[in-house]
Amino acid sequence: MLKIKPPVCAALLCLAILGATTSPSRPEGGAPAGTPAEIVRLGAHAPARSSQHDPSSRELLESWIAGRIWPDGKRFDQERYEILDRRVVWSQKGRAILHARVLPLDGDAAAFAAKRCPGRKEPLEFQFYFEWSAQIGAWVALAERGTDGFDFCVREPLWTAAQMQTIVAPPPLPAPPKISARDIHTPLPGTPERKAIADALRPAFEALFKAPIEFRFAEMKVGGGFAWVSAHPQRPGGAAIAKSDWVAAVGPCEQDRKDAVAQFWMRKAGGSWGVDWGGPAGVCVPTSAPPS
Repeated sequence: MLKIKPPVCAALLCLAILGATTSPSRPEGGAPAGTPAEIVRLGAHAPARSSQHDPSSRELLESWIAGRIWPDGKRFDQERYEILDRRVVWSQKGRAILHARVLPLDGDAAAFAAKRCPGRKEPLEFQFYFEWSAQIGAWVALAERGTDGFDFCVREPLWTAAQMQTIVAPPPLPAPPKISARDIHTPLPGTPERKAIADALRPAFEALFKAPIEFRFAEMKVGGGFAWVSAHPQRPGGAAIAKSDWVAAVGPCEQDRKDAVAQFWMRKAGGSWGVDWGGPAGVCVPTSAPPS
């Protein structure tokens, strides 16, 4: 699970796939005014990820829990969740967002939040972003707001309704330039172009895994001012990122930290490379290809 910070969030908001359609069983916003709130209470023990095409709010919550490592004996039936918004969208891939409020088993949400997070006056709310993994046939939580994965006392802005819709049903990317196969190349190690691409990726990875970071590239295709890159982050000299740094940054992962890769769609503008799509937490997306 990644800790959403502004650079990673911006990458998510740039996600764009043609022809996205909202699931017909789900409205684009929250429940209509006057509709009774949906309250979810989970079972005591850790659940499994959902494999449903149109997962319920409960199934998305369970998918988030299933993607984390919890202490032995942890119970998940000690709170309730008021569902504020749920969106599931399928285009070339499945995307979903869940927005919920944490409630006590009995009593007031604001009083519960103040007791759990001293000085807090508003209820505890969180948002999770999911993508469908064709590799494991289930939903994988990739981003979150309102929590760092364990602590619901985190104070950070939540996504707005408009931002949530942009994330799950992004607008089309601008049409790329028309180029032929012979216009596409892989910059050789040590070349300025390869270094510039690595330098553009490095700050986000160092913010997540700490410095220093170097890369082993599984794939790098460049042409017409665009690049498709699969990058494995590692320490200088090829050493794997320490398990403690890895778990602190992304939690449990569908890929092995010793060869996990994140994928990026990059664009060169004004002489500098930037990321149009992708983020370092993509190392935990199980559909990525391992580096060669």
